[in-house]
Amino acid sequence: MSRAIDEANPNQQRCSQAIINSIVTFFNLPDETICADLGGGQFAVLKASDSKNLSPWAGHGTAPHADSLGCSWTNLDALKRAGNALLLRLREETGTTLSVGIGRYHPGLLGLARSYQDAQVALRLGRQFDGQNRVYCLDDLGIAAFACVADERTKVDLALHLLSPLDNEPELINTLKVFFSENCAPITTAKRLCIHRNTLTYRLEKITSLTGLDPRRFDEAVQIRLALLLQEFQGI
Repeated sequence: MSRAIDEANPNQQRCSQAIINSIVTFFNLPDETICADLGGGQFAVLKASDSKNLSPWAGHGTAPHADSLGCSWTNLDALKRAGNALLLRLREETGTTLSVGIGRYHPGLLGLARSYQDAQVALRLGRQFDGQNRVYCLDDLGIAAFACVADERTKVDLALHLLSPLDNEPELINTLKVFFSENCAPITTAKRLCIHRNTLTYRLEKITSLTGLDPRRFDEAVQIRLALLLQEFQGI
């Protein structure tokens, strides 16, 4: 995991040391974690993202999520919880305006660069659209991630990740495609699918429950639609 943390403080050197000390204490370094001051108010934290090292932030009674992309998005919820807990600790101990960007796990040395790039992009877009004092990750940025991320592979990965809860739900995928082709009109969609409107409502609510995205809300519908288009473009 990589995080890029931005801070603005006239006593940067003293503040930077306070941030480093807080991170060291928070993660009990050097326990599978590396922290580096990159200068300019930015820090990188490389954190082992396996379930064992993220156990303090794992959801109670929930298994780590692994989608069809393998381990790229695994344990992301735990990483976000760790990021939010770290952000709270840093704000309490340093009194500084902070933001955290979280990158996905990528294997190998080149993977570290990709993870850091993910974190930087999430941080830049998140601060631009939603401001400071928050934790940002690509899959939480909504339409901005599809519109503003330049790397095509990252956008495809994101699309497949968002749709992964529907991997074994061909009926729901078909429902979405018909729903969008009918301009999100429930009456004509139900008619084309030869189902009752209540059945359509049930399916749309199930999609929302599985993916966290509601196809009846404009921004979320656009995300799903773009994800479906990228999935089709890849021939998956």
